[in-house]
Amino acid sequence: STDAHGRRNLRQTLLRLRQTVPDTPNGDPFILTIHDTLQWNPVYPAEIDVHQFERQMAQAEPFLHTPRDETPYPAIAPLQAALDLYHDNLLLGFGLINDFYARWLHNWRTKYQRQALTGLARLAESYGRAGQPQRMEIVARRQLTIAPEREEAQYQIMQACLAQGEYTAALTQYSSYAQQLEAEGLQPTPALKQLRQLAVELRLEHVTLPQPIPHNLPLEETPFYGRQAELDDLLLWLATPNQRLLTLRGLGGIGKTRLALSA
Repeated sequence: STDAHGRRNLRQTLLRLRQTVPDTPNGDPFILTIHDTLQWNPVYPAEIDVHQFERQMAQAEPFLHTPRDETPYPAIAPLQAALDLYHDNLLLGFGLINDFYARWLHNWRTKYQRQALTGLARLAESYGRAGQPQRMEIVARRQLTIAPEREEAQYQIMQACLAQGEYTAALTQYSSYAQQLEAEGLQPTPALKQLRQLAVELRLEHVTLPQPIPHNLPLEETPFYGRQAELDDLLLWLATPNQRLLTLRGLGGIGKTRLALSA
């Protein structure tokens, strides 16, 4: 019968799985079979990327809702680690077996998509406040791979372009998004239109750019190469609103002064 045929196929599949994924030295299988149910064995020593993602997002969660005028520096590392684990939709490529499975998969995919988008938006904002517009743009564009219609990401990309002096790129980004909305009978928000106007004025030099802050620091006569990780850390700490003093310590001659000047 069809039922007997299905059970035989299931037994063969489970056999192949157990041959591929061995039991632990203590004899614990990775799948528990109880009567007519199957369950992943929670004590089986396996590392699953979804669990890693959930743990990292849990560490960053307290910083996702901090005031916008604060740079959530402590959240950057766990956010970046978690979002490095998010490559695409959950169980991408798995066929929809039935309606129950489809609903279950849709709910979990939606949950992780929302978490990833929230984390990416805050991470992009943090990089922007830390004076790293290149990284801000990269993270903002990742949001569009998940949700192409996301206007917050469009805004962040334009901000990053303006911070890098790429005014034409910012306007191109706006035009492309405006055309996408127009095809759906929609328009960009007033905030995005205002940012576009700023880009136009900057490109036409109608806005006076902020002048460098006067200082008595020595001029850098040669380019600064390397030590990008240390420089990134310095910039992040300097961008933190409540960071009033930052001291570099180390042996003489290792480049503390030059690193500080570059930051």
